[in-house]
Amino acid sequence: MVKDSANLDMLRSFAVLIVLTVHILICGLRIEQVGPVSLRAFGRWGVLIFFVHTCLVLSYSLERNSAFWPFLARRVFRIYPLSVVVVLCVVALAIPVGFPGDHFSLPNREPSNVLLNLLLLQNISGGISVLAPLWSLPYEMQMYLLLPALFYLISRRIRFLEYLLWTLGVLLAANSWRAEIRGFPSLIFLPSFLSGFVAYRSPAKPTYPSWLWAPTLMAITLVFAFYPVSETGWVCCLLVGLAIPRFKELSNGAARKAFAVIARYSYGIYLLHFICIWFAFDRLKNFSAWTQWIAFVITAVCSVYFAYNAIEAPMIRLGSKVASGLVKRNSRQIYGPQRGSSTQSART
Repeated sequence: MVKDSANLDMLRSFAVLIVLTVHILICGLRIEQVGPVSLRAFGRWGVLIFFVHTCLVLSYSLERNSAFWPFLARRVFRIYPLSVVVVLCVVALAIPVGFPGDHFSLPNREPSNVLLNLLLLQNISGGISVLAPLWSLPYEMQMYLLLPALFYLISRRIRFLEYLLWTLGVLLAANSWRAEIRGFPSLIFLPSFLSGFVAYRSPAKPTYPSWLWAPTLMAITLVFAFYPVSETGWVCCLLVGLAIPRFKELSNGAARKAFAVIARYSYGIYLLHFICIWFAFDRLKNFSAWTQWIAFVITAVCSVYFAYNAIEAPMIRLGSKVASGLVKRNSRQIYGPQRGSSTQSART
């Protein structure tokens, strides 16, 4: 399902396009409100969808190999290389894409804060993200530390276990302030991640037509848009998790290709789009609107394409090699050296 799932590609594309659109409206066009909808609150919905999608896809990955260190190696090589490069560029060039700030603000370049951003630990030690979209990555990395253990638990054949875990996640999230005041990471997004397990464990078969998948996502999105609070986010993520396995795969060839491309470059889009928005709509604010939009499109497409092919893809391949090496080493430790190894064959 996961390798070529156009529905999951669409879900990931939908998430990153929400974040992109909201930031263009707020920071590029200075639009904070659309009717009764606060765009600042609504932008978080895209990140919550990411969390659901990530948990589901990584559950299928853990199904193939649930060893902790190989799993973590793949995640580290997937997330850190591009984030480290972006953080260093923002800090070195003093690009005003920091957070917080009403629109654009200079990054906090204190050495301790930069180190926290490089390690993606700024949510624990009171650090400030030097790039606005960077705030979500620490929560994601910290969830990766728990995911193998949670997957081991969720893979047990216990009925309704996924719903029990989600309910426990809601209770922990509702009381996450108790952990935060003691310096622990917030658990406010835990129910969103656990909604991915609901999709993974669902016995439902895809019976609904594929053309209903997009309207269903839109309907859930509208619920959050009008009530953008944490509790609504938890419930909406659960609804997304329940909906994912119930729709047939998108069959339109053009749509499948488009969503596949957006999904492939989504991480780069997420990290780099804010810089492109600043350059086009703030740095070039004295130019015409056409010039600004052309500059945004060109810088966004070129930077994301370069980031994926020069940084992301090579590091993903390297992470796979490192993980495979860890798997082989674990196998040798458990089963011992195999008879007829390549070394023995060469000697023979």
